[in-house]
Amino acid sequence: MVSADTLVYFGDLLEFCEAAAGALRPSGLLVFTLEHAVGGDNIDYRLELHGRYSHSLAYVNRVLAQSRLTADADSAELRNEAGVPVAGLVVRATKPA
Repeated sequence: MVSADTLVYFGDLLEFCEAAAGALRPSGLLVFTLEHAVGGDNIDYRLELHGRYSHSLAYVNRVLAQSRLTADADSAELRNEAGVPVAGLVVRATKPA
């Protein structure tokens, strides 16, 4: 399953991750992008001024673990906005076999 540049419109990701985990077959792969809440160690997610959510990596890892998915994430520049790179995460989650 792939979701690119859509989950930035959701704050809480638990329901999505649980539904994805339920839909995946064993060893199935879920890949998605998020805007990274840079400096957001004390938050799970926040609504930014541009109207999209950013998420902390700790929150994403916690929600995926709660959903029984094994996760790996890399930092990425998702796009430029007003000439400034947007910090993001590319997340890969796997359902155990």
